[in-house]
Amino acid sequence: MPPRAAALTKSLDAGVRVVACGLAMEKTGVAEGDLLDGIDTAPNGFHELFRLEAKGHVTLQL
Repeated sequence: MPPRAAALTKSLDAGVRVVACGLAMEKTGVAEGDLLDGIDTAPNGFHELFRLEAKGHVTLQL
């Protein structure tokens, strides 16, 4: 398993919500089926960040 996949899996196992940007996926040719199980998608990653931050959540962009 590639190092990034291992780190993402560890984060998911710890209860971290990981969200992939649908626009970025479309531009780079990544399909939902290419993502690790447990990774959510949002149509627009920036909109999702702003929505969560407005609700008081802390976000981390990688």
